[in-house]
Amino acid sequence: MKKIYLCAIALSVGSISFGQLSTFDTPTRAMLTHQNDDVNTIKNINNGDKTPGQVIWSENFTGGMPTGYTTGGPNGSSWVINQNPINNQGTGGFTNTGPIASSSAGNHMLFFAGNEGGFTDRDSWFQTTSIDLVGALSHTVRFEQKFRLCCASAAALNIVVSADSTFATGAYTYDARRGVAINSMSADPLVTSINISDNFGGYTGKIWIRFHWNLGASHYFWMIDDISVIESYDNDMITFQNYYGVDNVPYTRIPATQVAPVDFSVQTTNVGAADQNATLTADINGGLFTATSAVTTIPALVFGATVSGSTDSLFTTASFTPPTTFAVPYTVTLTVNTDSTDVSPSDNTVTFNPFEVTSGEYAQDDNVAATSGGGGTHSTHGDEFEAGNYYDMYTNTNALSIDVWVHTDSDVGGAIEVKLYDLTSGSFVLVDVSNPVVIAAGDLGAWMSIPLPNTPALTAGSYYFACVHAYGGGSEFYYGTSGTSPANTPTSKGGPTSLIYYPTMSAPATGANFYTSRTPMVRLHISPFVGVDAVETSNVNFNVFPNPSNTGEFNINLISNETNYVALTVKNVVGQTIINETVSVVGNTTHTISLTDYSKGVYFLTIGKETVKLIVD
Repeated sequence: MKKIYLCAIALSVGSISFGQLSTFDTPTRAMLTHQNDDVNTIKNINNGDKTPGQVIWSENFTGGMPTGYTTGGPNGSSWVINQNPINNQGTGGFTNTGPIASSSAGNHMLFFAGNEGGFTDRDSWFQTTSIDLVGALSHTVRFEQKFRLCCASAAALNIVVSADSTFATGAYTYDARRGVAINSMSADPLVTSINISDNFGGYTGKIWIRFHWNLGASHYFWMIDDISVIESYDNDMITFQNYYGVDNVPYTRIPATQVAPVDFSVQTTNVGAADQNATLTADINGGLFTATSAVTTIPALVFGATVSGSTDSLFTTASFTPPTTFAVPYTVTLTVNTDSTDVSPSDNTVTFNPFEVTSGEYAQDDNVAATSGGGGTHSTHGDEFEAGNYYDMYTNTNALSIDVWVHTDSDVGGAIEVKLYDLTSGSFVLVDVSNPVVIAAGDLGAWMSIPLPNTPALTAGSYYFACVHAYGGGSEFYYGTSGTSPANTPTSKGGPTSLIYYPTMSAPATGANFYTSRTPMVRLHISPFVGVDAVETSNVNFNVFPNPSNTGEFNINLISNETNYVALTVKNVVGQTIINETVSVVGNTTHTISLTDYSKGVYFLTIGKETVKLIVD
């Protein structure tokens, strides 16, 4: 189906990851594109003066600021030697992290944008002393970095290389961000290799390198250590923009009725000195399913070539369609292999958190609940907002409820509701909205399941947006975040799938519709799948205690001799579903449900084919 998403540039306040207001009304989600530039590829053989990987120059800042280094730009003075943790809860935005865990440890260069007031754009760089190149046909700049940045519309972290110490002429810019999502912490350290041979292959003479935080990002930090210039290794591939998903959405929980083919792709770059014949392999659960891409030749970067010519996108030729019966979680591993031995194979493989087929639960988050201290996302000074995720429908069904993880930093007494929108037309059309719910102390740090009163019908071929609506008005509501949603960049597989708008999706204020790359823990529950043995109770026994309950809390003890996935629903006396969950049962399992936000009275708990009465005194 055609997907229409609002395009945006990332913007962040506090611990929020946003995207900028769309510059056009209904842009289509961007697809990954191949980047096979026509270049005159020359076999790149290292010269005989040095061997591949040999260090030409290096710096680890052990002695403090090295002689000959300079800083510049409007905020150049903010580049400092550092070896301590950084902590800022002010306008720069909820940054609390230790120093980079670099190989040499100790001192590193730090630009801490959080120390700059407000959210004005930063522009700052530090520059190395002169570096003598030796005429090798392939040169690579290697360094270790750690960063988190907000609000980047383009390559916001760059290295710039020039044979002119003033950078007035012949300054060449290379992206150093390596596909790390906006507002996400990079690896610690993120070992980065950038081949500069397109402009300096075979060059003998001096160069200077700038590490430049440019105007494309506003705040957070960048740490740099253990910089070196080496003669490029022959075989060195790196991968980024790793992706798996259903119709361009990386679901982590897929209802059995909505199962569809899962696709796999990566972007990979050749930073070595020799051409590489690369193949992507997707593996699920250690051989349960495997698929490969076509073999693609990715040329080495040589003098006069273009950087994009050494980067390509690999797609497997087969998709994985999971069975509609419940099974163990599916763990996806993507690996790029070549016909040569890679010098650093660890950066050619990525393993995702598992995804599952469920009875009726749809999710994009990784199910690792965000913790206090900036792990959640929230309104600004109590502003009203709506935030959530997209969900596709492949068969007709009904929406039952929307779940939201209530972060522990939320204000008790604040009010929220959940909403469901239909986006098939390209606009946010409200389908259903819940009754208001007031956050109680017992809701903090837990899932809250909020029923949709009209159990609206959902149509195959349509797609919907499930969100939480915080009323604001002085109360802060934090929803949990878990995992990384696709960003709005040309190299994203399908573009953004998670959004936050102020105050509402259907009527945002000017300049207040954003995407978020930190996945909201907002889930959609649809009608449970029927006819699956795993939701029957023939192999599961259960009992409920206390019952009656004067607190509204009920513990459900489930017992099974084997792994089962059990559908659990709670309805009120008029037949409205107020809780709808799928519970994994292994041996003796206790699962707790809460009716504390509902009035006293009688409710009905159904597990499989068995229903029992719950009484709230």
